Amino acid sequence: MPNNSSANVQWPNDSYFNQILEKHKKDLAIMFKETFGVELKDKTLVCQRPYPENFDSISYPQNFKVAEFIKFTGEDSRTT
Repeated sequence: MPNNSSANVQWPNDSYFNQILEKHKKDLAIMFKETFGVELKDKTLVCQRPYPENFDSISYPQNFKVAEFIKFTGEDSRTT
């Protein structure tokens, strides 16, 4: 019977992992402050849609086209 050493490996629990992750985050924040003089924010939202994610997966009818809106300037022959 082969020796399966990976079965005996004990993986750290989530709490331990989170502790290490927080320590690395703090170390990085200190490094950025000391090196570049920049303080990191706790959380940064890069992009957040004002609607639920599943709206993006709704299929549209065949031959559907999004309307093209152009800002009216009054400088050409177009009318409102």
